[in-house]
Amino acid sequence: MNQAKLIDPVFLSILGCGVVLSVGAYPFAGGPFALATAVGAGCALVNWVISRAALARVMRGGPTASAWGLAMLVKFGLLAALLWLLVVKAQFDAFGVLLGLSSMAIGTIVGTSLFGPTGAQSITEEVVQDA
Repeated sequence: MNQAKLIDPVFLSILGCGVVLSVGAYPFAGGPFALATAVGAGCALVNWVISRAALARVMRGGPTASAWGLAMLVKFGLLAALLWLLVVKAQFDAFGVLLGLSSMAIGTIVGTSLFGPTGAQSITEEVVQDA
């Protein structure tokens, strides 16, 4: 898969939303909350990239499709474990991390509203090109 395809308008929208939420959180809740928001936004961005890459492989089908589906389940478990470590062990503000994670949902809605469903289109194009 071409790395340039991973950076699409939805990716940039999620990134921008995470930056806006993190910077916007600072004057209202202070530095630790803004840092927790930035960490949550980073987790959301990594989650988007991994999910998008795995979904392209699942949609491609073939003998490895079920393994990539299993990898998606493992990814969700690892994300939950990472969030637990961030909140419980590293003492990040839970609401800040949650606000940062919401940048994935907000960024996806904004990105697809402004630019159309480019993420789904490019995944479909990857599947067609690789077939």
